[in-house]
Amino acid sequence: MRLGVKELVEKAKGEDNILRVLDTLNSPLTDRFDYSRVFELLEKFGVVPENIWKVKIQTKDDQRRMLTGIQTRLVSTWLKYKGALTDDIIDREIIVGEVFATVPPTHFAHDGLKYTSKTFLTEKTGFNSATYAHLIVNSPAGLQPAVTAVKRALADGIDVPIGIDLDNTRIKSESSTFSSRDGHFFPMGGHAMVVIDFVNKKGSLAALSPPLLLQEVNKSFFELDYLYLKNSYGTKSEKGRQLPMGGHWIMKRGYLEEALASEATNVVDFILPSSSLAQLSVPKCQTMPPIKQPVCFR
Repeated sequence: MRLGVKELVEKAKGEDNILRVLDTLNSPLTDRFDYSRVFELLEKFGVVPENIWKVKIQTKDDQRRMLTGIQTRLVSTWLKYKGALTDDIIDREIIVGEVFATVPPTHFAHDGLKYTSKTFLTEKTGFNSATYAHLIVNSPAGLQPAVTAVKRALADGIDVPIGIDLDNTRIKSESSTFSSRDGHFFPMGGHAMVVIDFVNKKGSLAALSPPLLLQEVNKSFFELDYLYLKNSYGTKSEKGRQLPMGGHWIMKRGYLEEALASEATNVVDFILPSSSLAQLSVPKCQTMPPIKQPVCFR
């Protein structure tokens, strides 16, 4: 299981044996964590706008330092308090200090109104986990309905988070493109990004009138040229170089196909409105991971 930072801390807080804590720390840590708990985490912790809490993980080195710091402080704090970790201890001795300079505020003002992290999620963003689905694609055969659902959400003005394994040999930094090529797909890590647009063959990123947009949405997956993505790292590479597309990336259709055809890749995840799946005959997931289902949702 791939654990995110919050999941790591929560899991260790409930352990009564330091050996199990150490075992937890040996779990692979990437920002493409287990999406199956994303709704639970959102409802538990809420969200805080970036201009309110300005700590930002911009590069892989930033992320690595943060995770290493959390791992080190988690073990030392667990031993210090003999496993009796509380939220206050975690905030004061693990998150603050070497990891973050501050912690997210519990109460804050935004656009003249007062919020908590939970009320900001529900009242400001309007997010309701009951109306969203975690879409899991397990093989190339599942891409047709999945991409149609993604295009529907985008046409409705809703960006779509995507979690996918990365093969660095297919990433062209000079053109900010996840390209496809013949040969073995070898994932070297995972990443979470946000799909903000799509372009079919012979198309462009230009805005379309509703009738033309509907036509593009309904085209086959095989007519897709690429998904247009926003990266969490911002406008610069991990080495500080300005990215050619201002922090945006292109993921070619072939990259998705090759990733899912590879035995080394688990799944491609999307988070999108449940309404985007209407009449697409996408079943609910029977198992996790959905080994025998090309595509499913939960």
